[in-house]
Amino acid sequence: MPGFWQGLADWLGWQPVPGTPEHREALFRAAKKKLLRRNAQRLLQRLDLGCCPDCPRVHRREAASLQAMAAWHEEWEQVCSLRLQALEQGHPYPPLTLPYLELQPFLPEGLPEDFPPSIDRCAACQNRLEEYLFIEQDLKAGVDSEP
Repeated sequence: MPGFWQGLADWLGWQPVPGTPEHREALFRAAKKKLLRRNAQRLLQRLDLGCCPDCPRVHRREAASLQAMAAWHEEWEQVCSLRLQALEQGHPYPPLTLPYLELQPFLPEGLPEDFPPSIDRCAACQNRLEEYLFIEQDLKAGVDSEP
């Protein structure tokens, strides 16, 4: 398995000390960022599934959510790096301050952050929208706790 982890690290452009928990965490976060961004691009390429009139708006909202989550994971990596640097320099472990999920920069113009109920939205789109809203709220509520 070490060859797999090294290959993944090379592919992601990351060179931490192999085998450490930080190494595994960094690889996980980097892969998750790429996956979130790829899923956002996939949603934007296929906006309308034809299931309901509100489908394109829901897909744009989902894509914005995925992009915001990818940015959140990037900031989390920076927080981890700063905490590890403090420990390596012999300083006490600094308090954990998680990043805030900022959705606004990723929303297309005219697309609200909070979607009002709509009769133009099918159950499948409503369920996907609620799932993303739940994940966003979870990340926003977890600011003072370990992810």
